[in-house]
Amino acid sequence: MKWTPVQIQRMLRLHRTGFSYPAIAAQMGITEGQVEGKCHRLGVSRESPGKPNEELREKRRLHRRGRESKPQSDLSLVRRMCLWCRESFLSEWVGNQICRHCKTREAWRSS
Repeated sequence: MKWTPVQIQRMLRLHRTGFSYPAIAAQMGITEGQVEGKCHRLGVSRESPGKPNEELREKRRLHRRGRESKPQSDLSLVRRMCLWCRESFLSEWVGNQICRHCKTREAWRSS
């Protein structure tokens, strides 16, 4: 597709106002790939403008690792039974199956 200066300006204006690639494509009657390709060639960020670059980098880094950034207060705690002492405790994630009390024992650290 050959982009006219008017089309480029319209696409950039829609992007600056917060429209996503699919929404811009629908507004302009073209494919999302065409919008994404042109934005890439122009050096326009996929995210809406106005976000600090550091915040975007951190968000992408966490997304690539398959994790989401959550404050500690937002973590969901689940009650699990300790595999060592069989007591109930609050676990922060599925892999945490030994309570903190048991992890401080010498027998646990030496095993």
